Amino acid sequence: MRPLLCAAVLLAACIPEEGPLMAAGQDCVECHGMGGDARTWTAAGTWARGARVTLTDANGKSFTLRGNDVGNFYTAEPLAFPLRVSVDGTPMQDPVKYGGCNLCHQGPGPGIEPGPLMAPGRDCLPCHDGRIAVAFGAAGTWPGATTIQVGGITLTPNEVGNFYTTEPLPIPFVARVDGSRMEPDPTYGGCNRCHPFGRGADD
Repeated sequence: MRPLLCAAVLLAACIPEEGPLMAAGQDCVECHGMGGDARTWTAAGTWARGARVTLTDANGKSFTLRGNDVGNFYTAEPLAFPLRVSVDGTPMQDPVKYGGCNLCHQGPGPGIEPGPLMAPGRDCLPCHDGRIAVAFGAAGTWPGATTIQVGGITLTPNEVGNFYTTEPLPIPFVARVDGSRMEPDPTYGGCNRCHPFGRGADD
């Protein structure tokens, strides 16, 4: 067996499918949320081994979690959102409304900066659902386009190609990019779920 292949097999054997070391860097609350298939966590994520993550809820309850061997931390403690969060004593600027830390933070370091230029190419609607962030009827990234039309609303992509509307849309709705109509009519407003960075669904 080739050395690199052998190392990959051994490494894969050391990564648990379930347990406290699983799925480092992924949004834990997606599965470990209310109604999910796994035990419910109110807040969970991955930062770094030994990191001290302090949570303070809207009622003033505060406690600290510590990153395990892969940096994972989690709690089932009842929490009132929004939360104030600090990591190793450094506070996050804004309170958070969702306990799945890796939805925005893919690991140690700063997360997604909020605003109209944020996260180009990602599906916006999982966060912009009205619970975590302001609800969008449709949103996405399409660099190079001059106009996007969704459900009769005309939008102009900004300098990173992002566009969005807070108007609710009928389902399905008519969508056009620079006058060219998409077929079939979309039934979901998160355009980059199928079109990363404004490319085709198969790219």
